[in-house]
Amino acid sequence: MHFESDGRDRFPRCGNNGLRTEELLQAAYDAMNSAPSGWVLSGTDGCIHWANPAFLTMFGYSRLSEVIGMKLADMFASSRIRKMEDIFHEIDQSEEGEAEFEVVDDEGHSFCVRVSESQVRNDQGKIVGWMAFFIDVTQQKRMEAELRDSHQYLRTLSARLVDAQEAERKRVARELHDSIGAGLSALKFSVERWFERQTQEAGGACSPPDRIVENLQQLIEEVRRISQNLHPSILDDLGLATAVRSFCRQVQQNYAGLTIEADVSQELDSISERLQLVVYRVAQECVTNAARHGKAKNIRLRLVHENEQLMFDIEDDGVGFDTEAAGGQGAEGSGMGLNNIRERTEIFGGRFFLESKPGAGTVVRCRWSLVM
Repeated sequence: MHFESDGRDRFPRCGNNGLRTEELLQAAYDAMNSAPSGWVLSGTDGCIHWANPAFLTMFGYSRLSEVIGMKLADMFASSRIRKMEDIFHEIDQSEEGEAEFEVVDDEGHSFCVRVSESQVRNDQGKIVGWMAFFIDVTQQKRMEAELRDSHQYLRTLSARLVDAQEAERKRVARELHDSIGAGLSALKFSVERWFERQTQEAGGACSPPDRIVENLQQLIEEVRRISQNLHPSILDDLGLATAVRSFCRQVQQNYAGLTIEADVSQELDSISERLQLVVYRVAQECVTNAARHGKAKNIRLRLVHENEQLMFDIEDDGVGFDTEAAGGQGAEGSGMGLNNIRERTEIFGGRFFLESKPGAGTVVRCRWSLVM
């Protein structure tokens, strides 16, 4: 914005509403003086010629005479700001036409301001000074920092809750496997032995307990399945790559006509156990959602360690959905829901991307940085 003459008198002699030049000037001066933001006028040498009360208050001065002749650049805390051109350069680099700076008040206290500027030109178009506009954003910055801290606290708390949940699931899974599973296996063995003795004593007249043993075996397998869903022991024993492949094979067997193409890198053992479990849960839910709710016939899964990132991509040819209408939740009744998958991903420092359209399938991408 330039203050330029139109080649005639610098100021009109009379405004449209009949105001005289002096009245217009006084109105403009009053407006600048009463502005809530800081206004300051400097010469081409960067020295302050005038400042409004808001600027004086912002920097801790009580009289205009205290700042007249001061170098405006000296009020900036950054060593990069030595002259007015440095300020303008920073502003020009911003697409918003303004930039944020750290400045120092009269007592040496630093605070944050947002600054914009405009040239002041004379009748010949020559730059004779600069008008700069200051807005104190210290409180805004403090609130943003507090908000970031709050988000970080909530993320840390959420991560601890997830860890506690997984620890409890692991404990229950171990109890199911070691106590109930082992007890059922022993019971099955005892029933089989008892009927063997009965058959021997009866001279072969006692028929084998096929139905009872079959029911016990089904119960043992159900306990094992529940235990694996609570906590995948294969993840502890054989690692993330094997666990994901095994889960994909299991899902493929459970859904007729489903093909899962799993490209899983073997170089995943260096990842922390905590992140391995998170990634396994995300993969588990994404594959299940695609097969059960997306009604996909083909699923392509990719889990690799590249460029110091853990990259997980899953694409299906299922029914898809409108991401805006569904609010990112995916199909109704989709278990964990894509929003929860997003939260689980981001809680542990990952990034989540979702693409889907009705009838066009769904693509989920997750990225975790492995740089410590």
